[in-house]
Amino acid sequence: MALSQQEINKKLFDAVTCIQQTLHSMKTMLSHQPEREVPEFIDHLASLDKNIEELRASIYSGGVKNPEDHQVNE
Repeated sequence: MALSQQEINKKLFDAVTCIQQTLHSMKTMLSHQPEREVPEFIDHLASLDKNIEELRASIYSGGVKNPEDHQVNE
């Protein structure tokens, strides 16, 4: 059975949200590590996080009616 655009957007939004949460966890863990190349890596994570947030916003505006609702509306 084919998914509707709304269902596809919801699954994509959930996946991107999970990636973002993982990045936040990595950034927190790295902030407690000895300084080597960590600041540069944290900058890369921050840049990726910004891009992901923009993607989430565009997915949301494209049809995800309630991003906090983890039930797929059929």
